[in-house]
Formats: sequence, structure tokens, C-alpha cells
Amino acid sequence: MNKYEQELMKVTPKGAIIYELIQEDINSRSVQIFEFLGEGILAFGKALNRLKKMDAFFLVINDEKSELVQIQSNLTKIQQDVTRAVQAASNKKSFEFEGKRYKLYRKIR
Repeated sequence: MNKYEQELMKVTPKGAIIYELIQEDINSRSVQIFEFLGEGILAFGKALNRLKKMDAFFLVINDEKSELVQIQSNLTKIQQDVTRAVQAASNKKSFEFEGKRYKLYRKIR
């Protein structure tokens, strides 16, 4: 268990379901085509950018409430209610919130 997951366990209820997320920008169709054509170069740039930022994103589902938890490199937590966004994307492996797409990466608990 890494430091982000340890910090997350301190603030989540015992019975909650927790997923680690991958955050992506939502782009227009033309940007998506350009990214597809230059995928290797852009993917490398995005990976470097994520390494610099080093934030971790988690979805915590407790009963009917869903919460997005962002843990920054200094272990500061930002929590946002994303219940509506998750319900709108039911049966999908991703949801959209505030101009970002969050994909379920792995189940932690």
C-alpha cells in the first residue's frame, strides 16, 4: 500500500468501495484525431506531466454517495461529491466531471 492509499484509508468509512482512477482531459473531436495520429509523442508528454504532478485520484462509494478524492503529493486531500456524475455513467468504467474524464483503474477495496 503506497502513501496515497494509506492516507485515503484514514478518511474513508470501513465499508466503502474504493477505486483508483486515471484522470484525462476531455478533448474535441479534432484534438482526438490529432492525438491518435501522434499518439506516441503525446502519450509520452502526458506521462511526464503526470509524474511531475504526482496526484492520485480515487472514487469512494459509500451507500448511495460517491466521492472523488484527490490526494496531492504533499498528502493534501480534496474531496468532491460526484454522485450525480457516477449515476449518469452507470454501468460504464468511466465518468465525466468538471471537464475531466475519470477511468476506473483498479479496485482497492
